[in-house]
Amino acid sequence: HKGFLVIEAGKPALADALWSFKQAWDAYRATDAERLLSLQIAYILLNPFPTGEKDKLDRASGPEQYHLVHKQYHPTYRDILYARNYYDIFFFDLGGNLIYSVYKELDYATNFLADGPGERKDSGLGKAFRAAVANPDGINIIDWEPYGPSYGALASFLSTGVRRAGELIGVFCTQLPPEFTPRNSSARLETGTQAMNKIFEDYKFGGLPAHPPPSEPISWKLFNLSDIWTGLGADFAGPATLDVLNRVVAKSADFASYAEALSTATQDMAYAQVPALPGYKMSMAAANLALLQKIQRNLVLIYSGGYDGFRSSLLTDITFFEKNQALLRDGNMNRRLAQSDIARTESFEGLTMLDVADSAWAAMKPIVENIAVGATVTETLKSIVELSDDAVDAWYGHEFDHGNSTPIQLFLTVEFFEDQDESQLILPTQEAMQKVQTFFSSTTRTTTMLALELLAPMPMTGSWAAGTTFRLAARLAEGIINQDQLLLPGYRLQHVIFDDKCDESVGSDIVVSAMAEKDTYVGIGGMGCDRVCRPISSLATSLRLPFLSYECPSPDFSDTLGYPALARMGTVTKTPMLTTVETLKGLNGWTKLFILSGDPAFYQVQVEQYTQDFQAMGFGVESLSAYESRWNDIKGIM
Repeated sequence: HKGFLVIEAGKPALADALWSFKQAWDAYRATDAERLLSLQIAYILLNPFPTGEKDKLDRASGPEQYHLVHKQYHPTYRDILYARNYYDIFFFDLGGNLIYSVYKELDYATNFLADGPGERKDSGLGKAFRAAVANPDGINIIDWEPYGPSYGALASFLSTGVRRAGELIGVFCTQLPPEFTPRNSSARLETGTQAMNKIFEDYKFGGLPAHPPPSEPISWKLFNLSDIWTGLGADFAGPATLDVLNRVVAKSADFASYAEALSTATQDMAYAQVPALPGYKMSMAAANLALLQKIQRNLVLIYSGGYDGFRSSLLTDITFFEKNQALLRDGNMNRRLAQSDIARTESFEGLTMLDVADSAWAAMKPIVENIAVGATVTETLKSIVELSDDAVDAWYGHEFDHGNSTPIQLFLTVEFFEDQDESQLILPTQEAMQKVQTFFSSTTRTTTMLALELLAPMPMTGSWAAGTTFRLAARLAEGIINQDQLLLPGYRLQHVIFDDKCDESVGSDIVVSAMAEKDTYVGIGGMGCDRVCRPISSLATSLRLPFLSYECPSPDFSDTLGYPALARMGTVTKTPMLTTVETLKGLNGWTKLFILSGDPAFYQVQVEQYTQDFQAMGFGVESLSAYESRWNDIKGIM
């Protein structure tokens, strides 16, 4: 970017553009205050494009020369901004007036002289202007600091003087791309170290939400792990030399080994006391978090040079990570029988988090594979680390602010980021991983409760496939009920969903087969099609099970003697519809109705019923039908 400014400042085209804007600025109004007000009204307030897109306006309305100059040069510098991904580009005259900018934020047309009237003269952009006036033939760099017109975001500026025929006429300035925002690894290391110190203190001596070690062997393992951490803390506090870095890498391997031993011992004791606790699943979620953090650390080491030996482990870690992730989603058993068994993830919240983690991992994986095989990588080190941070966060939660990784990984990145102008792709993956790990390790209260299963045939396919909506609502409701523990304290409600295809024979077969396989269902729920509700209502009565339909609007089901087991959430539609049509007939003098339907073989009975109902009201009735898959037939009947 410094090289670009050197080349651009030497081009006659830039000098011509800045000179033309200066002449047009002076001619626009009599004073700078009038120019500021009028130009902000023209290019910001009356600009038809929304905030963040003001650059799309090539010229404002009006006869002034400024608008013609703007139309001539603005597309050129907007294209430069897009091509180089600058946040903004600025022209100043020597009086400190910002006579042109691409994005037209609230700094546009204001003044940046040190003793001038501009309210942003002490900002980074004001410093950039004054630095270029003092050093017009060099490239002046203003470091990152919050900038008000950019909504408080960190901003850094490069500036240089512009000469015309050897005479200084103004200042050219760029605001660096957002992805160049620095990563404060030192602060992250400090925050992470303090958080880990607090975690060890709580787990060793007891502190909410932790409890003291439950046994002497576990206590010894925890204190041994804490000792290693204390040694690492001393390294973090010292200078980040290569020797210290190598020492941290070696100690981190010991730390991981001791942590695994502690996890296994805790898991064994938990299983012995509460076999229903999904400890193995919780440990696997934590293991995948650790794998991602290990991958991130190795990426940083390889990228930094001198650690190519870690490349081979990346491919192995990818395989283990994806295998673990498949187990977390799909499980490896039908019933929990052994300590290493993992139940399928069925909750809406858990599946959603896994989907987010999958998406974050999909963005990160190609970069890991390229680095593993030594392929060329175009992403900067900062962007790689930030992408993996998001992936870990999706599995673990928000243990540290802003998706920071563990202190060990943070330490490895400190010196590599402190003075770099480069910059963003490991963050999304870490953030996704953190959320998944937190979810699996904090939902044991509901997953270990006694399950109450509802047999739930739903029309996932067929003539009226509303089952996907039913399923979403059912999962959401059961999640709230299970989490709040107000309606069914001590129990976990669970829908066992089947596709009844909106077909009465399929629905009946589902109920009969499911009840033959196990008789632990506490009720029948779901169903939306009238033709399915009728036979299943009879079955529910025979089985002495409560029956709740999520739709089934036929008025027949209001007969509590004929359908004693049936309750429904659906609204009766037929009788109100007939009443409404009869009212409209009286209001509008209607004499004839057309009944339109799909496949006549499927809807013929309903069409004949409606025909009789409407004829009884005195309507002339004509029915027309078309197969749903034949568009021309549908157009024809319309």
